[in-house]
Amino acid sequence: MINIKQAAWLITLYVLYCSLTGCSVQPSTKQATTPYIESKCHSYLTEQYHQLSQQHTMDQQTQPVPQYPYVRINRLLASYIYTLDTGPRRTAWLAQAYQETNKAWEIDVANLPKSYQTLHAQKIDSCLQQTFSKLVDNDQFFSALREFRYPDAYISWRQWAGLYPLTQYFLVPGIAAWHEEASQQFNQSSVTTLKNTVIYPPEQKVPSATSLSTDTIQSWFRHAYQNNALQLPLLRPEQLEKLFYHYAPVWSIQKQGDYDTPGEVVLTPQPTVSNQPVTYTLTSMTRFHGKALLQLNYIIWFKERPASSILDIYSGNLDGVIWRVTLTEKGKPLIFDSIHTCGCYHTFFPLSERLQTKQVTNQLEPPLIIPIDLPKTSHPARWAISISSAEHHITGIQPLELDTTAAKADKAYTLQSYNQLRSLPLPSGERKSLFDEEFGIVSTTERAERWILWPSGVPSPGAMRQWGNHATLFIGQRHFDDPYLLSQLFRWR
Repeated sequence: MINIKQAAWLITLYVLYCSLTGCSVQPSTKQATTPYIESKCHSYLTEQYHQLSQQHTMDQQTQPVPQYPYVRINRLLASYIYTLDTGPRRTAWLAQAYQETNKAWEIDVANLPKSYQTLHAQKIDSCLQQTFSKLVDNDQFFSALREFRYPDAYISWRQWAGLYPLTQYFLVPGIAAWHEEASQQFNQSSVTTLKNTVIYPPEQKVPSATSLSTDTIQSWFRHAYQNNALQLPLLRPEQLEKLFYHYAPVWSIQKQGDYDTPGEVVLTPQPTVSNQPVTYTLTSMTRFHGKALLQLNYIIWFKERPASSILDIYSGNLDGVIWRVTLTEKGKPLIFDSIHTCGCYHTFFPLSERLQTKQVTNQLEPPLIIPIDLPKTSHPARWAISISSAEHHITGIQPLELDTTAAKADKAYTLQSYNQLRSLPLPSGERKSLFDEEFGIVSTTERAERWILWPSGVPSPGAMRQWGNHATLFIGQRHFDDPYLLSQLFRWR
């Protein structure tokens, strides 16, 4: 939530934006005072960053900018750094960078001892606001930004140490076998074929969310694109809340044990999952066909992937599935895709016949793309996602009518922000991130497959990991949060 200080800073940023674009704004005759001047804030924030970095307590969902390490950005913002050639574009970019930065520092501070919070929390907040308000005219900052290369989620030295140019070919048969098995299993399954299935629809807590019309959604998106110089689909929080509910999937999960319940993640202090059904939500964006498109991510967690035998190298503590809905510039679903929370099993489900797969030669690990039967008369907002027991693979997708969901429900799930996982309460009363500070990996979720797949360069293959750290290829490099991912794999015809 944006506090009063942050709101005041955003208003200041808006006034600056209007002065650059010709808005009629009456400037204030009073200048806000603060005990921290810009140069001191820059030094102070840089010092705090290095101290926390040395203590290995930094959140890994975003990455620091060189020379300005207290500024934290994601891959989407990094993709715009060569286009910030005007004041309005800089202002729009900085507004988004501030939100990412402020959230990262808020989480870092919350996970530190109370003594640190008392001494530094207010000062960090004040300095961030003041520093960001000055960056729009700081050419040195944007020069440093242009030198920034967003780090990938692979360890290059492991690829060379493991003779990756040769060993990658040993992975090809296994990947091809999984593609064939997944396609056959999907085509033969539906949400009604799995035995002992439990239906989890979203719990309705958002007023009028079920009555969102196409015209309303299109109006939201039209205004969102127009309201910032980068033409990003920046919907208001209350609009996003309703949209998340509107497109929320119905989980149809084959249940053979507690390990098949999509629950709430808790620290005991070791990570585990309760039996209270929860789906975590997160927004992202992709850049496709000249537009930035909004993506709705729905994440569920399970207690474990149980071992099918003593030699099962994929079993272990915790498991999870990410279901992503990419929306057109009018707010209509364009494509679904999904991974497990380890970054494995990336699968695409196109929803438009105009999405054409790009043909790439000499690709040892091509994307798994599964066509689905589209309704001929309407485009439903809600889909039922069929998930198998234990392995938690998606085995079927079926369109649903919104008004039929409740009648078939076994137990509704609540929607919670994914950001909660970045700062969870411990039994001691302190707080800690679910993810570690090196590669964003969830401790205790290591899999035996890592000893086989380490030459791929993926840190701890099979382990659960944080958003922004999902490497999705074992042969080559690809990231789930890459804003150009769809453009690399599909074209619009």
